[in-house]
Amino acid sequence: TFFQRTFDQLQQELALNHVPATLLIFGAGISGADNTHSGTFDMTMFANVPDVTCLAPASGEQMLDMLAWATGPSDHGVVAIRMPGEQILSLERAADMAFDPLQRAEEHDPAVNIAGECPFSRYQIVQPGKDVAILGLGNTMPLAAEVTSALAEDDETHAAITATLVDALQYSTMDAELLTMLADGHRLVVTLEDGQLEGGWGEKVTAFYANSNNAKASHVRVLNFGASKEFTDRVPLDELNERYGLTAATIVSRIHGILNTNN
Repeated sequence: TFFQRTFDQLQQELALNHVPATLLIFGAGISGADNTHSGTFDMTMFANVPDVTCLAPASGEQMLDMLAWATGPSDHGVVAIRMPGEQILSLERAADMAFDPLQRAEEHDPAVNIAGECPFSRYQIVQPGKDVAILGLGNTMPLAAEVTSALAEDDETHAAITATLVDALQYSTMDAELLTMLADGHRLVVTLEDGQLEGGWGEKVTAFYANSNNAKASHVRVLNFGASKEFTDRVPLDELNERYGLTAATIVSRIHGILNTNN
């Protein structure tokens, strides 16, 4: 949470000189911490420096694969990895109460080619669907999955929607191929990030579609959910998520509202 104090070294000493440094970002994302320990601004800082690969794992296994590649022999500059936050860790603890992170790290066999190009530059489709695509980044993947499940429920006012669920994996570049592909069969793309919206990842997805030369892509509507540009001081995380609309109920309501209007 003090990486902002090293911005000069990040840009001038590391990125500018293509130094193969691996930076592990702990405490990244929206939290109830005090205003000097806020991790809300990390993505706007790291992703806008050239030659920095920014990775956002959505699980412990993904984190280990990313770490193996970042510290392997492939030719790359700075790699910044957001350590999974409490949203993900609590789910993994619930699924495996006997989880031993040290033992898992020793036994883990990376499922990636650690000597090749970055294997995380392409977004992953977790569940295929249509009409709506939910793009989760890192710590927001549990929320993205919750929204996808809620949309699939049929009720008296809304028909069930089988949305496409996407794990973005990284926030330093756009997966232009997948984003363009989503334009075929999807009217709405929703981005979720636990960081500042202004200058963040979701705005870049919006800009990608707005500036696309593809006729279908240029007509895709995009909704961005994330944090406001503000300092917060010891505000409970649940309260911040409500403030920023980062709840399944709010996101689903916004989605239904837009689809109904377009109809």
